[in-house]
Amino acid sequence: MKKYFKKIYLLIFLLFISNLSNAKSEIYYEIKVNGNQRISAETIVMFSGLQIGQNTEINQLNISIKNLYETNYFKNVEIGADNGIINITVIENPIIQSISINGIKNKEILKQLLDVTKKSEKYPYLKNTIKKQRDLLINIVRNYGFYFSTLDTILVDNKNNSVNIIF
Repeated sequence: MKKYFKKIYLLIFLLFISNLSNAKSEIYYEIKVNGNQRISAETIVMFSGLQIGQNTEINQLNISIKNLYETNYFKNVEIGADNGIINITVIENPIIQSISINGIKNKEILKQLLDVTKKSEKYPYLKNTIKKQRDLLINIVRNYGFYFSTLDTILVDNKNNSVNIIF
């Protein structure tokens, strides 16, 4: 008799779980993007992985938020759904316009430092990425025998949502 009740409870539990996952899905017929300045709405939708006309669950919206953050192009991402429309609101990270290095007279060291920093230009500004790059630049200079060298980072905020970095 106990086995019979266990099977019934298990069946009820499985039916409840399957109904719960289907209860929160909906088909959306439009995706609107707000807050974008440099990145096109189509690109943002592509990065999100969402598609119009597909049965979309709440979990897929959460994954879309994660996908957008992983691009590093956005400070903030919000996704909401209402009346068959998905609204994506973003705030973009500033872009690194230029990186310059001052105070290095040795051309060989300067060339190596510029090779490292040029790779970051035109990419989103992230404080931790610049800190890692600063540490790498200090290590390069110290490998040349300048053990007590220091490196200051100056951030110049431009008006067009971009920054210049001076080391």
